[in-house]
Amino acid sequence: MTLSRYAFGLIPGGFLAFINVLTCIGWSMVNTMAGAEVFYSLTDTKCPLAVCILILAIGSFVISFLGYKWIHLYERYSWLVMYPFFAILAGFGASHMQNLPMGSGKTEMADVMSFGATCLGYAVTWGPFSADYSVYMKEDMSVARLFNWTYVSLVSAQILIMWLGAAFMTCVAGNADWQAAFDTAGAGGLMNEAFQGHGAGVNGFGKFVQLVLVLSTIAVTIPNVYSMGLSMQNVGLWAIKVPRFIWTTIGFIIFTVAAIAGREHFASILENFLNCLAYWYNPVSRLG
Repeated sequence: MTLSRYAFGLIPGGFLAFINVLTCIGWSMVNTMAGAEVFYSLTDTKCPLAVCILILAIGSFVISFLGYKWIHLYERYSWLVMYPFFAILAGFGASHMQNLPMGSGKTEMADVMSFGATCLGYAVTWGPFSADYSVYMKEDMSVARLFNWTYVSLVSAQILIMWLGAAFMTCVAGNADWQAAFDTAGAGGLMNEAFQGHGAGVNGFGKFVQLVLVLSTIAVTIPNVYSMGLSMQNVGLWAIKVPRFIWTTIGFIIFTVAAIAGREHFASILENFLNCLAYWYNPVSRLG
């Protein structure tokens, strides 16, 4: 965001920084709402969804305040825990997944291309604040090595999770129990339904799996919470005079309130937000 001033100027660069602040707030809201659905299902819908959102938002906020090194430590190892649990979830849900045929023609092609553009718009949002997490890298770090690790990590994670999400949504078609679970608790309801029918022990283990996966949403929210303060200080020279923790706190309050206010409309908020990112970041990435 700071370097963009050399290409766009101080004021236009500040505008780009402010858009990145909104993106950080938006992603924090979306990630927290997604995790809250799983948390809500984990408690058998006994804990209000608003409270689930508040707990996850505070958790992300607190960890982001621990500083750069602690964030790196959390992010470095948390994915190693998440991957096996996602695999376990896929294994229990596999027997309910269906092969739903897809049509062909111009309409379907347009849908696929639109979805691809949305996925790209989601992926490249990492670019504007990636430098926030590479400032301590050695100057002689291989550019090819850095690119390959970043690219492979982002692409593999997105593909695997998107496949899993699409596969779980096939369980809903023609299945009243899965449809009811999705209507009640969204993605969290689908996760919970995957462990049903195997006995109390498996159901209890399923709760533990869901608890671990709730923490994955904190992992993806932390960078947004941490970077929104840095980006806000790039909006203008006046913004630098305000301590970064104040900007971060304001952003935390905004995304938490927005998430609680929109908790009943998560699917539509997610769809609209991702589409806006696709339109905004794809041209920006080409300019960069």
